[in-house]
Amino acid sequence: MIRQDIITAFKDSFKKIATANGYLTDAGLKVTEWNSLNVAEDDPDFINIEDPNCVKVKPAEWNDNTDEDSEYKKLTLNISTVTNGKECKEQIRKIRSDILRAIGETQSALIDKIEYEDDFTDFNFELKRQAGTIITIYVYYYCPKWTE
Repeated sequence: MIRQDIITAFKDSFKKIATANGYLTDAGLKVTEWNSLNVAEDDPDFINIEDPNCVKVKPAEWNDNTDEDSEYKKLTLNISTVTNGKECKEQIRKIRSDILRAIGETQSALIDKIEYEDDFTDFNFELKRQAGTIITIYVYYYCPKWTE
């Protein structure tokens, strides 16, 4: 399953996010898929991956890697994180920076290209100090027809 292999490649990259590896945070110590973002105040930082959408697209005209037995796909990935504490504003920016770096360092022969779409950050100060961000990227890849 190519789609799962791509998700695994990103998870492996995100798991390297640790201060011991030269990153700004240790958010990579907990990497999940499709996890709830409702977290307790004492939960550690984490990274969550969701793949809500995948569509068939046309490759660039100059690209002849596709043939009648393969398709070019655009996979949407939402990468999210939540952090707590009085320093959450600075911490969420550090985690976002770490995630973007790890995206750029993700290696997989399956991935043709990665595009950054956008990110959204929100702060919740009503009940507790908490911040979260969602980064959306598109991952393009080739696969045989009728497969993921």
